[in-house]
Amino acid sequence: MNTIPRILYVDDDADGCELMAFQLNHYYGYQVDTASNGNRAIDMLRSDPYDVLLLDYCLPDITAVDLCKQIKEIDPRVPILIYSALDRHIDKKQAFSAGASGYFVKPGDLELIGQELEKLLSLPKSGRIDADPVVLSEDMRLRTGRLLLRRRSSSII
Repeated sequence: MNTIPRILYVDDDADGCELMAFQLNHYYGYQVDTASNGNRAIDMLRSDPYDVLLLDYCLPDITAVDLCKQIKEIDPRVPILIYSALDRHIDKKQAFSAGASGYFVKPGDLELIGQELEKLLSLPKSGRIDADPVVLSEDMRLRTGRLLLRRRSSSII
């Protein structure tokens, strides 16, 4: 079964989010969800897996570096790309140290970002989270690929 890749784009610029989501969907066929802050992104990632995360560096509640660290605690295998107006070496170094797979400077070339997304999505998925959870009962789901058992909307393990 060939599933549509799921991307989570996190940026506090609503217009930028809408434009990026449209472009990645229109030109590459990706399903793109957006979040305007780190807390929302974490909530979304905990409820459903994503194939790749694309993060702005400066968010209202957290930096991309700290968000990367939190994301890697939830899912150490998910690729993360940073898309930021910051072009300093130290910012890039910190992002890669926190677990980012790539770093693009705004305004960036959508084709280059698309190529990097395609590259990351083509990597073997062994060890990645399965897209569909195993339903154990009406109010329990088990996600294979990581230890996560949910009852209603609460994590059990």
